[in-house]
Amino acid sequence: MHDVGMRTMMKLLVLGLAGSFTAACGQTTVGNSPKDFEWRVYNTPGPMGLTGPGGPQGPAGPPGPPGPPGTPGPQGAAAVAPPPMVREIKQDWQQFSNVTFDLDKADIRPDERDKIKAVADFLEQNPRMEVGLAGYTDPQGTYPHNMNLSDQRTKAVSEALVQAGVPKDRVRTVALASRDRNCTQNTEDCYAQNRRVEFYFRPK
Repeated sequence: MHDVGMRTMMKLLVLGLAGSFTAACGQTTVGNSPKDFEWRVYNTPGPMGLTGPGGPQGPAGPPGPPGPPGTPGPQGAAAVAPPPMVREIKQDWQQFSNVTFDLDKADIRPDERDKIKAVADFLEQNPRMEVGLAGYTDPQGTYPHNMNLSDQRTKAVSEALVQAGVPKDRVRTVALASRDRNCTQNTEDCYAQNRRVEFYFRPK
């Protein structure tokens, strides 16, 4: 009975000492406390390290609002008009005058000679022009006959121009029979106008 009492007193003494030690230190010392409670030990900070290299430049920001307009500059000098330019204007064949013929004839009548002379004078004054001769007939007669007759009429006028001094290489001819009538009535007056050679001019 005496031994039991002594062991009880010893346990109470040990517990009392443990409680006093806990109150004095403010923490439990049983076990591996830093590990159990995941404590971290922090030391005094060391000196600052070197500054690292700068990162890449970021993207440009959005443009700002436009600024106010600037002061207008001085008045400029007046423009100088360029000198006039002279250019040759190329034209298509231009109609001149007609030489008319008698029925079924290719001979040049005396009263038509002045027209041919006027054309020769015009070509002499304009050495860069050439003449085109278009021969026609009235609609009477067959087509082969009229083609041959209109060709004879252009040849007669061409020879007259060459005799008047026009170089042969400046004269062109075409036979068109009764095509492109300049008077469409079926009368003798209209037929007389159809029997013709027309003159056309253009630059060479």
